[in-house]
Amino acid sequence: MNKKTINTWWNNAKKEAGLKLGRPIPGTFHDIKAKAMSDYEGRSKEKQLFSGHKTEHQVVTYDRKVKISPTLNIPPMNHEV
Repeated sequence: MNKKTINTWWNNAKKEAGLKLGRPIPGTFHDIKAKAMSDYEGRSKEKQLFSGHKTEHQVVTYDRKVKISPTLNIPPMNHEV
């Protein structure tokens, strides 16, 4: 299996999902990797090991978790979509 095969599968899956939803599906295969790394609760070094990255800088690029800092002792706002 090579990169071209995986990209073809990925693009075909996105097209099928887009047809079912009635809208295009944005994103790349790397977005899935970023999501997995962001959701993992371990330390940066652990993320580096399981992701296969050689440097911590690469880990930081994919780790997109947003830290929320509570303020003013008020409950967070509910965002309804």
